[in-house]
Amino acid sequence: MNHRAVIFPDTVPSERMLIPLVQVFEELVYFQPVENDTGVPELNTPVIDALIAEGCCRVFAPSPLGEDREKFRQLVEDIRNRREDYGVQFAQASLASIPSFTRPVKETKSSLVSELLGAKGISEKEKDRNAGLLWQARLVLKLGEIFDADQESLRRNLQAVRNREENLLAELRKEKETLFSLTGNLGAASPVTPEMVEMRLRAWTRLSVQDKAAWQATPVFLLTGSGDGFEMLADTFEHISGRAPIQTGSLSLPARCPDTETMIRQSRLFREETKELRAEFFLGLERCREETAGPEDAAWESALEALFPAQMYGRSRVRFCCCPGISAEELLRAAFLGDPAPVSLRQSEGVGVCIGRLEEVSGPTG
Repeated sequence: MNHRAVIFPDTVPSERMLIPLVQVFEELVYFQPVENDTGVPELNTPVIDALIAEGCCRVFAPSPLGEDREKFRQLVEDIRNRREDYGVQFAQASLASIPSFTRPVKETKSSLVSELLGAKGISEKEKDRNAGLLWQARLVLKLGEIFDADQESLRRNLQAVRNREENLLAELRKEKETLFSLTGNLGAASPVTPEMVEMRLRAWTRLSVQDKAAWQATPVFLLTGSGDGFEMLADTFEHISGRAPIQTGSLSLPARCPDTETMIRQSRLFREETKELRAEFFLGLERCREETAGPEDAAWESALEALFPAQMYGRSRVRFCCCPGISAEELLRAAFLGDPAPVSLRQSEGVGVCIGRLEEVSGPTG
């Protein structure tokens, strides 16, 4: 069986998610804010390109804009080029207009979004309540991509400075044993705030659940690197059902692999060697089987260490739990949009959604 998983609330493929998860899933699906997007060059890498070419990753644009795509593209470019003018205002307006998980309020379009849409010739008909919310969701997600690109550029620049420092210190140590840091006081990338995470989760859900076709080809796996997103889904299911999600297991995975050729070769070998182990593991997930330790754990760890030694590739871990009786769309709506939950949960075996959280355990040491 071809097991697919939807990654949320990410809209751009990343090595952090792809490198570990392609070892488990045949296809990882990302939802984009707009169809035929040119992507974010700052966030792209040869490894990502190779994995997409391998068919391990697919992008899908829910509720495509069609003839309005060019208007949206121009709007994003305007924001990108005038980010100092729009950035803070847009964030404040969006936060004010998007209901909080803990502070439900009536959803309205921000005045800034209305002004931006009007400036690009969007008609009054197109600015009805639902369409306006979808445009706002797209803008929030694109603004998040711009923020991520800025942070990645800053991270790379800081790393280049630190690399130069290490080379200089190596030369100095030949003459003197004194150690010091030239870059110790350099600032790091700006942290992602809870408000930003909340905005993305809500915007991603608003856009994705609008399109029924987005879920037809994707089964019951929802994966995230966001602890907040994972816990919110789990808490929502517990509130709806009166019981906690079923802890169905976890898998240890490689965290890093910057060499493209090695990544593709080793991933193919690993997926082939663990084919039966993964089939049994997925069967347990689909049947909401409680996590149990067994000899397959040792076999998995042995195959992983043989092809992706922890010292070189580090370790990530993906933790799964099952929410039986509710679809992915229903759970997302209830968790992030405040929509009413299903009247009653379906009781048939295996019906539901499996959610997973990916977290890094350790980085490469060699």
